[in-house]
Amino acid sequence: MEAITAHYKELIANGLVAEKVALVVTDMLPAYESVISNLFVNALHQFCIFHLVQQVNKALKKTLQAHRTAN
Repeated sequence: MEAITAHYKELIANGLVAEKVALVVTDMLPAYESVISNLFVNALHQFCIFHLVQQVNKALKKTLQAHRTAN
């Protein structure tokens, strides 16, 4: 979490106006939620569609394998 905070604080120090950030897109690492809500108070947090689809595919593959072995 410290590395994520440091990364965003560096962006802010280099001119990013935190209050003007409307949306932050991340993978689904839980640590992002608190960092984003603390540093970017006006921003929405959205999961990256690539990572979301990747997790859905992984779950579907696991379910399909379980179904195949059960039959």
